[in-house]
Amino acid sequence: MIKLEVIGGPQDGKEYKFGKSFVIGRDKTCEVSIAYDKFSSRMHAEIILKEPNKVTLKDLKSTNGTFFNNEQIEEVELKDKDIFRAGRTLFRINIY
Repeated sequence: MIKLEVIGGPQDGKEYKFGKSFVIGRDKTCEVSIAYDKFSSRMHAEIILKEPNKVTLKDLKSTNGTFFNNEQIEEVELKDKDIFRAGRTLFRINIY
């Protein structure tokens, strides 16, 4: 299970819960819609749940990039309580 928290941006405090992979972006079809964030792409990043506790963050060739530890990434494995940024929205992931 994954809980994704918005910890920076207009939706600060909003939480999402998933038991499967999901996409973050401006498009209405994204499971996590950040349509308000003009610095995000329509399909910005994907959280991939590979095993119960193995989670990968993958940039979907976004215009402004996806950042983890202040570095632009293409793909990185996430751990519980990790923080990342898509556009100008900051997220914390909880893995359980």
